[in-house]
Amino acid sequence: MMRQGRSFSGRERNCCFLNLGATPAAVGNFANMSATSGLDYPDDGRAVAVVDWDHDGDQDLWISNRNAPRLRLMMNTLPGNSHWISFRLVGNGTTTNRDAIGARVELVLKTPHSPLPTPHSIKTLRSGEGFVAQSSKWLHFGLGSAEIIEKVIVRWPVSVGANGAVEVFTGLAVDNRHRLIQGAGQPEPAPSRHRSIDLAPGQPQVPPASRKARVPTVTMMSMPDWEFGEGTGENAASTRDGRPLLINLWASWCSPCLQELVEFRDREGEIRAAGIKLVAASVDGLEGDGTDSVAATALLKKIDFPFGVITASENLVSTLQDYHDASVGLQRPLPLPSSFLIDEDGRLAVIYKGPLRVDDLLADIHHSKGTRTERWRRSAPLEGRTIEHEVVAQTETMLEASAQFHLASQAIEDDLDDVALIHGREALRHNPDFGLAHRLLGDLYLRKNNWSDVAVHFERAKSIIASDPARQYSLGLAYWHLNNLAEAQEHFAEAVRLAPDHPAARFELALVHAQRGDAAAAVREYRQALQARPGHVDGRNNLAWLLATHPDDAIRDGQEALKIAMRLVAQTSGQDANYLDLLAAAQGECGRFTEAVATSRRAAELARTAGQWELAAQIETRLAFYERNEPYRERPELVTAFPNHDNDE
Repeated sequence: MMRQGRSFSGRERNCCFLNLGATPAAVGNFANMSATSGLDYPDDGRAVAVVDWDHDGDQDLWISNRNAPRLRLMMNTLPGNSHWISFRLVGNGTTTNRDAIGARVELVLKTPHSPLPTPHSIKTLRSGEGFVAQSSKWLHFGLGSAEIIEKVIVRWPVSVGANGAVEVFTGLAVDNRHRLIQGAGQPEPAPSRHRSIDLAPGQPQVPPASRKARVPTVTMMSMPDWEFGEGTGENAASTRDGRPLLINLWASWCSPCLQELVEFRDREGEIRAAGIKLVAASVDGLEGDGTDSVAATALLKKIDFPFGVITASENLVSTLQDYHDASVGLQRPLPLPSSFLIDEDGRLAVIYKGPLRVDDLLADIHHSKGTRTERWRRSAPLEGRTIEHEVVAQTETMLEASAQFHLASQAIEDDLDDVALIHGREALRHNPDFGLAHRLLGDLYLRKNNWSDVAVHFERAKSIIASDPARQYSLGLAYWHLNNLAEAQEHFAEAVRLAPDHPAARFELALVHAQRGDAAAAVREYRQALQARPGHVDGRNNLAWLLATHPDDAIRDGQEALKIAMRLVAQTSGQDANYLDLLAAAQGECGRFTEAVATSRRAAELARTAGQWELAAQIETRLAFYERNEPYRERPELVTAFPNHDNDE
């Protein structure tokens, strides 16, 4: 939702409410004290964590935001004489978790000489508070003027099947921190650590609204191999010629575009001295706006524009939009003007939305040379410090991998398989365990029949494709081509289990059973597959060959093989040597040797005429059996050939 320009609660100032208490006058209301709290920043706030950060007995706040600053530490420095007490609970680790999450703590105050009931306060230790937040596991109680604690009752959480546990602690001093250890019976003092926090308060300024944006990229994404202009002339340029390139999208009807083009013209010398090639790509007429390239050409001549000029194609604009969407969270259509700075290595460096200042362009030509941390820092719209931590680095890596994967997916939609391969490999370079990227590359290599890479990437994506019958089938094909029949059988069988109506997987599973010597299983799978696709020619051929030639008497069925073979021969008008060879084998199995000899001789003649010399030799070998009034018996592993999957009649 936010990628399309919508926010859950953006530009709403933080709110702070005061509980007015349980007095009759309050009637359960809260007072809005946002303006006086010091918390009403214009942040797009997301989470609040409560903690006594400086151990001074009052609660401080950590606030995270979707916009800058990402984190605020709000220190409670108000003076006061109220008392307090804090508890850190420790479970026994057997019947209760060590953090004691779920424990209910009831604090009972002692009020001598008071006619009112003894005050109670109750808190529960939770593992999460609010949205994406975890407050301190120290339970803090404000006591006001109370100075004596009668007791603390802890109801420990217990595992399923264990008996409930209630424990009472006494001897607790106010204005102190205590550890309450399950089963100890007595509190354990936990001295406060009054830390000196060297943090200077900041007053970040909200930048004014602007229709311009400068977006230095963090992920270095390779651009397509584009060439603009002809030959090696002064204004010819490409994304791979070792020089920075600026592609500027503009239109003749766009006033800010004209101002930008004039600045490019006036500062031509500085741009060329920096080694930057510049191409102005007009979008006139691209969306049927009533303009055309003639108007653009006339305007550029009028201002004596000195750089390269092209008419933008739909492919150029849509590709630049894809790169924008992979780099920018807010995925809105590109405005005019928009510019893309590509570094000398052909990688996207900076995106400019709205008029570009040449000073910014000249300052950005080395952006891509920085480290990833430096690129992150330069991409931030506000000044600040980066957090150098392993978790942050992992997040950065995942974001880079995700951006490359997004581009690879888009390239596949645009039928740009080679571009998709580049970005898919880059995604895996950043995150070798990126399952979606492995699946994407497996699909790409499948199109190229690169079976070893199909197997490698689908294996790495096993958790993702586990319930995908089509990819289990493809993985089976890969292993079959790699002559790993055991793995091929496993994945074909899994495809059949997931999709019993997947006839292609059944045909291949039958084939592998036959090749591994399990003819009975092969016959069973062929028959089930042919129920779903009775017109599958190679499936019928392979089944008939098993029934006619297998050496096991329990497998053969000459009459069924004869029926199948006669139908296949009729379909091809007796002009296919393979099916005539099958018919001869079935005739021999049925003891019709005279017919088998005639059919086999006709098959051999057709094979020789077609130049199929190896097939002709094989047929003549079988012919010798029929001439001796013997049926032909095939070696089990040679009973069938790998079928063609798209040959239904």
